Amino acid sequence: MPIGGFFYVYRLSERVRLGVDAISDFAGNFNYGKTWTGRYYVTREPLITGKVNPSIAYEVNDWLSVGAGFSFSVGRLLFQSKINNVLPRVPDGGLSIESWDEAFGGNVGILLRPIAKLRIGLTYQSPVDYKFGFRPHLTNLGPILTRLRQRIGGAKINIPMEVPQQVMLSGLYDVTSNWSLMGNVGWQNWSAFGEFPIGISSVKQRTLEANLHFSDTCSIAIGQQFRFGEKWLWSAGFAYDSSPVSRANRVPSLPVDRQLRYGTGIQYQINRDITAGVAWEFMDAGPAPYSARRGPLAGTLQGHLSTDYLNFVALNVIWKF
Repeated sequence: MPIGGFFYVYRLSERVRLGVDAISDFAGNFNYGKTWTGRYYVTREPLITGKVNPSIAYEVNDWLSVGAGFSFSVGRLLFQSKINNVLPRVPDGGLSIESWDEAFGGNVGILLRPIAKLRIGLTYQSPVDYKFGFRPHLTNLGPILTRLRQRIGGAKINIPMEVPQQVMLSGLYDVTSNWSLMGNVGWQNWSAFGEFPIGISSVKQRTLEANLHFSDTCSIAIGQQFRFGEKWLWSAGFAYDSSPVSRANRVPSLPVDRQLRYGTGIQYQINRDITAGVAWEFMDAGPAPYSARRGPLAGTLQGHLSTDYLNFVALNVIWKF
């Protein structure tokens, strides 16, 4: 799945910098297929976000800088699942909901340089509240479930989704002129991540919302950068994120677990103005075991992911002009 990011910094004065970035905070594209055992929970679930974040930074003195910005975000959520028509010779029905929404957020940060070799940063990112609105699209319902279309088929379903606020403390220390060590610790307010669609669980169902009982998470990361030769820079690091949800509350529509990330990359300075690089990250997202029980139509679903691995490859270019 291709994705890109753009970052621009403008020197307004000796002490003031203006910046803007255009990125995606996160995205996912779960696709289990239409015939798997848990099709009454989820078959397909793409979630895509994009954000533009203008910002400003001010150097108060040699050891303190402050910055702030605001963001405009756009999100798209699509959710599809099958519906159990109960009768053995009646094929599955289908549920599909899709919505776009816009949201705003903000961020602030400070940068300290108590000594020449040490930089310490503290950043805060506000929550971003999406309010997705759906009109469920129901297809191929059998005779027993035809009343379900009248109950929710034409209704407007509102599902709030909050991208959590987060705080991060970071540090970088220049051990030598060619070698630096860095690290960070962070906290994310995933307990505020409230409602999410989970499909049809009973004939009398009137809502498509459920609280996922998420918990706040913590993260820690360490890394290093080593400059060998005049034009080459090598980076490597490791990061850990705790799981936002326990096995008892985990659902296959969001099979998230603890995450282990290993990354490395290299950059080459082509000339005084242009630097290019390539990086690779391997993420072990954990087995994500789940045990979901949601009524007679969906049944009980238990399982885990045998290989929950993701690979990321990135190309980057820095151009100074």
